[in-house]
Amino acid sequence: GNAFSGADIAGENARFGHQVLNAVRRPSYFVKRYASQSTLPSTFSVYTRQAQRANLAVPAKSRDARKHRYLMSLGDPGKIHPFLAIEAKRDPPFINVVEDSYLNMVKEGVIVVRRALVRVEATTKTAHFQDGSSFRFGTMICATGYRCDLSFLPKNVLDAIQYKPDDLIQPVLMLEAVFPKDVAGLAFVGVYRGQFFAALELQARWVAQVASGRLEPPNPDELKLAIEAEAAIREMSPRPQFPRPDFVGMCDKIARRISVYPVKALGASGEEDQLEEKSNRGPPALSSLQITGSWKQACNGHGRDRIGI
Repeated sequence: GNAFSGADIAGENARFGHQVLNAVRRPSYFVKRYASQSTLPSTFSVYTRQAQRANLAVPAKSRDARKHRYLMSLGDPGKIHPFLAIEAKRDPPFINVVEDSYLNMVKEGVIVVRRALVRVEATTKTAHFQDGSSFRFGTMICATGYRCDLSFLPKNVLDAIQYKPDDLIQPVLMLEAVFPKDVAGLAFVGVYRGQFFAALELQARWVAQVASGRLEPPNPDELKLAIEAEAAIREMSPRPQFPRPDFVGMCDKIARRISVYPVKALGASGEEDQLEEKSNRGPPALSSLQITGSWKQACNGHGRDRIGI
């Protein structure tokens, strides 16, 4: 695996003197964990409202090409190693946020890169790759993603959420990965493939407010439309890196639902303009929530005994 975990694990093992071979199934752009001359993670400059609005202003068919151009301007991985090369017409613009040391180690030959593992001979501990090469290994680490195991749920619930355990992108179909259709009183938090904890925080607040009676649950028509949209994501080809690439939009939609979007929470128009300008520059993880008292108010005096955590 060569995504976030795979690249990091390869780099860590190589740093401690181990001989490392990293199998790459699908190439991706490598983004430095920290932007140049900044103490903030580079993703904090990507997942902002300003960036989101600029992206939405571009026609949908042109967004991948625009993203390719931007990421290629940060560095062409194909110049580090041919097996990391990306063809814009063939490959989707996947990103991989890593420490700088990974690419340096590949360049220096400390980490050997191969394209796509084809088969493994367990008895001889030999891995065979798409380019015809092979490698005898001592330990194999599979950084190939996680499968969502909800098999403990009753069959009627699994049918309602259209559970597909082998689907690593979209194993379940629910409104904002929270509320299923036709299962009253059930909600999920964190069962989605995505970035950052802001979404999980907002999902949890939404569930708490619905369970406590402060908010009405989503209506059947809304759920029906949402499930249809989620099913369409499941059928996309090529498959996206994340089912909800508009992370900022997802967070802001939930924030508005539960009245914690910052601009709505203030009164004076001047304060709103000032806060909106400030929050546009930061990621939802830092600047999209009106936090004070929200969680406490969601629970206290509103059926706390009905909320299971």
